[in-house]
Amino acid sequence: MERPQIQEQAIEEGRDTTSRRLVDGLDEALEALIAEGYSIRCIFTSPEGAARLFLEAGEDAINLDSDPEQDRAWYGPFELSPTTDGETLILYCLGEECWFKTLEGH
Repeated sequence: MERPQIQEQAIEEGRDTTSRRLVDGLDEALEALIAEGYSIRCIFTSPEGAARLFLEAGEDAINLDSDPEQDRAWYGPFELSPTTDGETLILYCLGEECWFKTLEGH
């Protein structure tokens, strides 16, 4: 089985490749929150995080809004909003009460 190109590049550059992929952690967190009855309002990630999602999950992972007047992107059915702090956060809600979940180790 071939290693993904991003992992191959990381090995060549001497980076740790044992950490989990962002896309795997994000998908697991989304599935767990939805299974517990929460709704997902938005995912916040840095430009680097968005690039990781794109590289790890493929070109269909992130979709731009079809309206050229909108500067919005989507990860599946969830809106993806930019942040500059480097963390990936999920805004999840139960009714009108909302919280943030930080993805650890990504």
